[in-house]
Amino acid sequence: MKEGTFAGKSWQGSTRVKIITEEGKKKVLIDEKPYMSWSATDNDSQRMAIAQISELEIVTEEELASIFEVHVRSVRNYIQDFRREGIQGLISQKSGPKESRKANLALKSKILLVALKYDIFKYEAIQEKLKDWGEGHVSTWIIRKVLVENGIVEEKIREVDERYNRICFLRTLMKINCILPLV
Repeated sequence: MKEGTFAGKSWQGSTRVKIITEEGKKKVLIDEKPYMSWSATDNDSQRMAIAQISELEIVTEEELASIFEVHVRSVRNYIQDFRREGIQGLISQKSGPKESRKANLALKSKILLVALKYDIFKYEAIQEKLKDWGEGHVSTWIIRKVLVENGIVEEKIREVDERYNRICFLRTLMKINCILPLV
């Protein structure tokens, strides 16, 4: 069992906040009484506990950081997010590009239009044309992905012969950098 304890500001007598981890659960005790519990793998609930305990004003942000074994900057971020957006601000968002950064149908159409109508196939040139059209920054990775998906450019994977692999291996042993020749 893992336990963290801190004495906080006075709150109906002497206040003590504990977090106990056992059997895959985390439990917060305030004055030895259960306050919250959640699955040890549920980070969203932990962020909620930190925000809620902060609202009680019984411990400092630094003490919360120590109790929950997170950086004090994270504690401050959780508190600000909770005050600004409520519980929604604490819930983990799906990783990866946000909807506005994904290549939606309109952006894909513009990329294909630039490539096919204007015969522009260099990613940076397509990027510039899209900027001229008010699209803002579109990464070359997204441009390449759209062109490959639609068969406009071929994705080339260079096969390296066995002899070259042996040379690289020997150079590695001799601590000499092995650089692939440009295609």
